[in-house]
Amino acid sequence: MESFRKQSFEVWHHYYESPKSKERFTTEQLDELNRVQLDNQYRKRNQIPFPYQLRAWRERFGLSASRMSLLLDFGLNQYRKYEEGEIPSDSNAAYLRLAQDSAILRRLVEAKRSELRTSEYDRVIGLLSSATPSVGDAVSRTKSEFWDETAQPGSLTGYSVPNFEKFAQMVLYFYCSGLKKLFTVKLLKLLFYADFYHFQQTGRSISGASYRAIPYGPVPNEYQIQIGLLIHTGYLTQNLVTVKDQEEPVISYVPVASKANRKVFSETEQAALDAVVKRLAFRPTAEIVDRVHQEKAWTENRETMKLIDYQQFGFMLQPLPAQTR
Repeated sequence: MESFRKQSFEVWHHYYESPKSKERFTTEQLDELNRVQLDNQYRKRNQIPFPYQLRAWRERFGLSASRMSLLLDFGLNQYRKYEEGEIPSDSNAAYLRLAQDSAILRRLVEAKRSELRTSEYDRVIGLLSSATPSVGDAVSRTKSEFWDETAQPGSLTGYSVPNFEKFAQMVLYFYCSGLKKLFTVKLLKLLFYADFYHFQQTGRSISGASYRAIPYGPVPNEYQIQIGLLIHTGYLTQNLVTVKDQEEPVISYVPVASKANRKVFSETEQAALDAVVKRLAFRPTAEIVDRVHQEKAWTENRETMKLIDYQQFGFMLQPLPAQTR
């Protein structure tokens, strides 16, 4: 149990221990992982936007960090400090939450019209107008429901904002990794390991996807709908293929692109994906299924088929096996 700003949180304290002297020590990486856990839980409990949410929202409307400080009546560089990780006071956190609403942000921009250049004002107002939610078609509505990028990240999303584009590129990453065949069962397990492995290393998932424990192992929540979204949004197509020892053909998914867009991933995210490919992807599906059935993330949630809590189970993930590629 750790305390932060008079609040208590359960964290996994990481350290190394000398086998001879039993002396314990940490590294900068482990210190950061320990700190991130406190930061994640404090922000979730108190509804404080995460730095990457603040940056993405500001950049969406082409505003600089100093301009956002102006709109919110903060100090000149205060918004930038919040983007860099400083945790705001309760009052400033409330302003930041409000400013994540496009209608409220528009009113803030209108209130500061005299302090903005005319071209700047017109451009931001135009972008804010196009950001107003619309009913949209069925696919767009479904995507918004399952990948709500305005939702507060939490332990069920690995403290990352749900990001459909990253999820789609993860799928392409595995399909385009050199495997001769990749059927759905293995794909779903690789997605689980990539998100949870990255969380184990950094305290954040890659895609922000939630995973549910079902009888056959952990899978992205409502995975059938997610696959449908990938098809309808042009990432995958589907074919019927004949498989040895199967009486009837099975559905096989084929990526539309020849490779994933690696630019959507950070260096640590790419490293996690590469590790899962090299250490797991080329192993038999049955071996991967056996391995995932030993994970506490599955064994302790399978009876109730609950969504899997990253904070509770992510640090219990078994070490990835030795590299095969």
